[in-house]
Amino acid sequence: IHFYKRHSPPTMRLFSKVPQLLMLVLLVLPMIMVSENALARADEDELEEEEEGVVEEEEGAETGEETAEETPEEDDGKKTTSADADTTILFTKPPGTSNLELPAGQITEFLVGFTNKGDQEMIVDSLEASLRYPMDFTFHIQNFSAIAYAKTVKPKQQATVAYSFIPADAFAGRPIGLTINLNYRDAAGNFFIDPVFNETVQIVEF
Repeated sequence: IHFYKRHSPPTMRLFSKVPQLLMLVLLVLPMIMVSENALARADEDELEEEEEGVVEEEEGAETGEETAEETPEEDDGKKTTSADADTTILFTKPPGTSNLELPAGQITEFLVGFTNKGDQEMIVDSLEASLRYPMDFTFHIQNFSAIAYAKTVKPKQQATVAYSFIPADAFAGRPIGLTINLNYRDAAGNFFIDPVFNETVQIVEF
């Protein structure tokens, strides 16, 4: 008589281990979920920190632009004339100093008087004139040659310089800005610009 040992088929042995596998899965799964949540939370924290950094940089950039816009120009308060000097202007052709009508294509002449009220010598360097756009005096439409004088004016003394120019015929019948600047300096070498005339005049046909 031979006895044979009955072997369980592989499928039966696999099913016999199912409870153990289920227990292992139940133990490991919560740990995996906790790890994933922790990693996800860490990623979210990093993203939030990066976004906050970008917002702070953008706010800083906007603040810098506002500061630049609000910064006043330093040249606004720059002094261009000396307290020790006085100037006057007199138009001799055509005569007058206000409500001027200058003939187009004809010569215009004027005199500029300079008074040195200080205790040191002053030097009248040059005189220049230009026609400007009446709505914006920074826009030049006709420049005239500067005349150099290099005239020394002693303390408490006066000096007079002459200048002439011819407005272009094309400006006839139009209001034009006229700017006349006197350039001078004191004994210390400080340069000054005196706008002796800076008004709108009428250019008329002759």
